[in-house]
Formats: sequence, C-alpha cells, structure tokens
Amino acid sequence: MRSNESTPRLPGLLMAFAALYALVLPVYADNPELERTTPLPVGELAIRDHKVAVVLNNGFATTTIDQVLVNPKDADVEATWSFPLPKEASLSELSIDIDGQRVIGEVVEKQRAREIYQAEKSDGQSSALAEQNSFYDYRVSISRVPARGKLMARVVYYQPLDIESGVGRYLYPLQEGNTEDMKSSFWTMAKKTEGKLTFDVTLKTAFPVDGLHCPSHNGFSATQTDETTWQGKFEQLSASLDKDFALYYRLREDVPARVELLTHRAPGAAEGTYLAVITPGADLQAITEGRDWIFVLDVSGSMKGDKIRMLGHGVAKAIDGLGPADRFRVISFNNSPTRLDRGWTTARTPEAKAMSQTVAALQAGGGTNIFAALDLACGGVDADRSAAVILVSDGVANVGPHQYKDFIEQAKRHDVRLFTFVMGNSANERLLGDLATISGGFAKSVSVQDEIGAHLLLAAD
Repeated sequence: MRSNESTPRLPGLLMAFAALYALVLPVYADNPELERTTPLPVGELAIRDHKVAVVLNNGFATTTIDQVLVNPKDADVEATWSFPLPKEASLSELSIDIDGQRVIGEVVEKQRAREIYQAEKSDGQSSALAEQNSFYDYRVSISRVPARGKLMARVVYYQPLDIESGVGRYLYPLQEGNTEDMKSSFWTMAKKTEGKLTFDVTLKTAFPVDGLHCPSHNGFSATQTDETTWQGKFEQLSASLDKDFALYYRLREDVPARVELLTHRAPGAAEGTYLAVITPGADLQAITEGRDWIFVLDVSGSMKGDKIRMLGHGVAKAIDGLGPADRFRVISFNNSPTRLDRGWTTARTPEAKAMSQTVAALQAGGGTNIFAALDLACGGVDADRSAAVILVSDGVANVGPHQYKDFIEQAKRHDVRLFTFVMGNSANERLLGDLATISGGFAKSVSVQDEIGAHLLLAAD
C-alpha cells in the first residue's frame, strides 16, 4: 500500500509474511454508532516511544518491538507506514493495543484481508492491514487511531545470525533504502520519537566472547554479567528513526566449530522442519597465492546519499587490504558500465592507492544496467589465475535486460565466482543472492551503518 498526500510514513515497525497473504487486525470501536456517522480524516501522528528488546541466543536472535503512536488531533486518524525486513526473519507476533484492548493479528489471503480492512474502515471501526510490497518493504495501515488517544503496536520476529570468521553480526533496519520512487509527501511526519528510543540487548553464548561493538550508535554500552551472558543498552530522547542499529560481537580465537539446530513440528504432524546453522572453527589456513578481483560498483541514482558514500569508503578499504600478490580491476555502472582502470592493477602499489582514492570519490546518478556491467566484468577474467567478481549494488535493475531469468541465464554462461554485496534496506536480495549461489560465491546484505570494508574482505578470506 502506498501512502497518499495526507498519510504519513512511520518508520521502524517490523514483520514478515508470504507475498500472497496479508495480515489483518479487526479492532472494534468503543461507540460503533457514533463512528459510522463520523468520517475518518487522516493526519499526522507522533511516535512517543520506540523500544527494541533483542535476545541473541547463540546462532539465533529474537527481536521484540514496542512502538507507541500518539494522535494529538481532535479527530480520528488513519496511519500508514512501511518498513524493511531483516534477511531470513520470521514473524512470531503482530498485535496492537488501542485504549487497553489488545488484539493479535492473523494471516489470511491478501484480497480477503483487503476486503476485511475496507469493510471495517467504512463502518467506522478500527482495523489494521499489513501487506508485502514486492522486495522493497512491508506496509501497515491502521484505519483508526483514536482522537487525543494512543496506540501501541508490538512485533516479535526471529532470525538466524550471521557469524563470519568468528564475528557475529546483528542488524535492526530503519534506514530508507531509496530503491523506489516516492512522493515527497510520504515523509510528511518527522521521524523522531517524542519520548525514548531504546535498544536492550542480551547476548547468550555457549562460547567465550571478547566483547560487543556498536558502530552505528555512539553511547551504546555493554557489560558481561556472567561467563555466558552480556547485557548492552542504548537510550536516547527525541531520537531519529532513520539509522540502522548494527551490533557485532567477536568470539575468542580458540572457539571450535559448531552446529546449532532449531526444529519444529506442528501438533499431530508426522514430519517437521529444521534449520541448521553451521559455524566453522577459526583455524583456517591463510591463502598466500595471488588472486584477481574485479570490483563492479553500482553508481546509479538509487545509490545516492549514504549508500554511495559508504560504498566508496568500504571498497577503498577493501582495495587497501588486498594481498601484495593480488591484482584488481574496477568497473562502475549506471546506464552503462565504465572501466575506471587501464588494466590489471597490482595491490599495495602507488597505482592501487590512486585507484582507491578514485573509488572513494564516486558520485551517484542515472539508471541501473547490472546486466551489461556483469558481462563486461566476466569477459575480462584471466583464465590462468584464480579470479572472482565482487558486485556491490542494491540490485534494482531498470536499464537493459532486467528480468530475473535474464540474470540467471547470464550467470550460468560465465565460469566466474561472484560475490554480491547487497547495499541498503529494500534491496533486491533474492536476485543478487541467487546469482552468487549459482556461481559458487556468497551474498551478503550490508547496511550503510556497517563496516563495509570488513565485509568485502570476507570474500578474500
């Protein structure tokens, strides 16, 4: 659902459900007869508090969000907001509390959910509807927030954690991905809390942890309460809800490999499902032979702002961190691809330093022709050396071939390992992830609040 001229966007509520289904919450008004004769004007809402409680339990995370919305107007208000979703997250609960009445949502077929929402809205009753907007985001609408009243929305979701080279990562997404054209009126409401923004983090681990690090929010503090538990907290008054919360923790170097298993079987079912998270030990042998890297960098219009700045900074850091026997090339692309180099550049040379400075100064604009950029990159590989392509993009192709099948067929034609780094929220993770898997590489979602250079160097490891 897209916001209209007078419907604000409220950031920060999170949920997950299938694309063919929607989640609907019918909540009946206190005085239905009065409400049926009173129109439901729309207007601005305030966010009083946004509280996030996170439990990191070995390889899995549970996130609970309580967001309190306040209607300062003399008329009922319809609220609409959208939000990104963490990769592989699974919704456990969505509920709202209006005037002390708590209702938990249910998933129904999308068209039926829309019919229920519109019927309740037309009758002057309160209802909530949540829908998936392609790969961009999820949209929630609440038909009635009472005049001079408040509403609390709660979301609980689960997700597996990323643990690479002994470093665990948790991300709470808030920042707009800039991957879809939106009216300026979509942001008519200030994205700030009137009260508190709070992150309460509990880390439980069966293995020793050296510490917690939060590069996104200054003022985050953490203490170890016992051998297996850490507690962390961030709190700010009148806080902006436009920056991802990124948290890292490092396992000690002597941590062994491990396998974690999460199982489920419905009552009465003969079979169930399981999710396994396998973490290698920290005893991998260092790679000493020289390798070739081709960086393919998205500089299209959707990368403007924080994304292009962090791309330039992160890739420059990755170039500086390559081994002395490595070589690299750099291709930028928007409407068409452009080679930024004159041939293979050896790492840790004055030419390499000059190229990293060029990358750090890249500017964004234009369309997105990923297909042509990958063709150019894969066609320039030296067959006598180990080589890989690193693609950094938000995956929103709109120039040249841009259908899913076009890219899959292209990936099958080239015998080159592809590592895709999906930049920002609302990015096309499915496309870039599948391209990496087919080629034998891996895909990684990165936030503009992340230490992106470190993520890029994982491909070298």
